[in-house]
Amino acid sequence: MKYSIVACAVVDQVDDTLEAWLDYQQACGIEQVLLYLREMPEAWRQRPPARTCLCPWPEPLTVEAAWAHACRRMQGRADWLLCLAATQYVYAVGGGALIEVLDAVAADIGQIQVDGPDRDGSAATVSLLRPVAMDATGSGLDILA
Repeated sequence: MKYSIVACAVVDQVDDTLEAWLDYQQACGIEQVLLYLREMPEAWRQRPPARTCLCPWPEPLTVEAAWAHACRRMQGRADWLLCLAATQYVYAVGGGALIEVLDAVAADIGQIQVDGPDRDGSAATVSLLRPVAMDATGSGLDILA
């Protein structure tokens, strides 16, 4: 199955807001969410949330490492990878579907970066990547370097 949009987020701590965030992503048209978890909730080991792929990460995790791993994993399986924190919300201005906005982006553009405030008011960056735009042979993303 090929997805139009997959989201990827690093999660330090699973709390009540995470399930609401997952529901929001799905309502916006995100078809799959890759969650890079520092700790796996016991309840999720047996039954993860719908349309969610849990990625335990035992090593020290950086956001860049998670994004690179997700991009390699989704290469050929997703048109767009939305890389953000599980405290950030992205939407299409005007209420349209996010994929409609992304479908209008020229094919030679491999990354879109959006800067704005996080839920706590701190500066944050969200990136939308085309997994095909990365160097699949390298350990990281050339376009993020």
